Amino acid sequence: MRILFSAYACEAGRGSEPGVGWNWAEAAAHLGHEVWVITRSEGRKANDAAIKEPCLSNLHFIYYDLPRQTEKFLNEYVHYNLWQLAAYFQARDLIRRVRVDAVHHVSWVSVRNPSLMGLLGIPFTFGPVGGGESTPRLLGKSFPLRGKLWERLRALANFAVRFDPLMHTTFATATRILVTSTDSLRCVPKRYRDKCDIQLGIGSDVTHSVDAPSGVSSIKLLFAGRLVYWKGVHLALSAFKQVLETIPDAQLTIVGSGPDECWLKDMATSLCVNHAVEWRPWVQRDELIGLYQGHTALLFPSLHDSGGMVVLEALSNGLPVVCLDLGGPGVMVDDSCGVKVDASCSQSIVVKELADAVLSIALNPKKRNELSSGSIARASTFEWTTVAEKLYGTSSASHSGTPLGQRPLTAVY
Repeated sequence: MRILFSAYACEAGRGSEPGVGWNWAEAAAHLGHEVWVITRSEGRKANDAAIKEPCLSNLHFIYYDLPRQTEKFLNEYVHYNLWQLAAYFQARDLIRRVRVDAVHHVSWVSVRNPSLMGLLGIPFTFGPVGGGESTPRLLGKSFPLRGKLWERLRALANFAVRFDPLMHTTFATATRILVTSTDSLRCVPKRYRDKCDIQLGIGSDVTHSVDAPSGVSSIKLLFAGRLVYWKGVHLALSAFKQVLETIPDAQLTIVGSGPDECWLKDMATSLCVNHAVEWRPWVQRDELIGLYQGHTALLFPSLHDSGGMVVLEALSNGLPVVCLDLGGPGVMVDDSCGVKVDASCSQSIVVKELADAVLSIALNPKKRNELSSGSIARASTFEWTTVAEKLYGTSSASHSGTPLGQRPLTAVY
């Protein structure tokens, strides 16, 4: 099959949006498909180096950038929409020269950001896209004022998707719409939901063979991510206070930085837990992998993460996860690899259940070992090649004459 990817951000070796764009294209190429990617030149150096590998000779890039001065005078959203228009014309020129079987928009991965690739007249897959998640009302009361205002704006933007003509064009022309959660599904107008499947927009590169922890003398919890209110670090700190009441020598490592760092550190002081919390700035991926393998559990009570790459990385390194049953983490984590907590209750109940979940792992070495083994097994179901094969099939399957947009998709959970 010949697949065209539209990726506003795409760069080999990167995380976040650039990594998502690259990994979808690379995985499809590894399955034997002929792949073209329309993207911006920011990732050109890394991409061109990567495709020198013989196994990626079937991966081709078309780079297009808007005039440099547009970035100075246009906000990010307007710049993105103009680039999408330009990318459509680039794609139209390509399909005049090369027969393309399917087109797939993979970046940006927000249900609020449109794509015009459906206008090409070939089977079009939009997504996986997220961003429709919102903080449960009872858990938003403790946010700083800035956070409360941003949550209102976010909710308004998600509601406006139903009336956005560009998004209606995107949904109407899509053969298939992939959304990362039921929250994002609700942003899609009802008339288009029969095209929708739920699938994560992230995958793991590799699962690591690690020994399950046994006989751990001290309990070490880990949080890794941006220090922003909606990541739920304030919930993690409150839960950790309750954990210390049962396990006085427990430790919490918080890796990351962000605009709410001072607020969170003040909270740790007021909760009298700062003596047991290690604050570390963001670290390189290799060092982070070492931290995964040196801790008891990942405590990640994020309130609206569509993906949650740190959760998938933790699982692939045998680290059980305690999270909220929201967004991407709520999809990835099940009873085999961790504990997810119902987020529809009051904050005091959620905090207590987070603490209880941590204690259920920390005080039970047998369960901890089982969850560690289960984490690796669970992560293997989200490997990029596995995820991509569910969509595209292998090269031999793709030549069966069944276009991408017409194949049944088993949702990835």
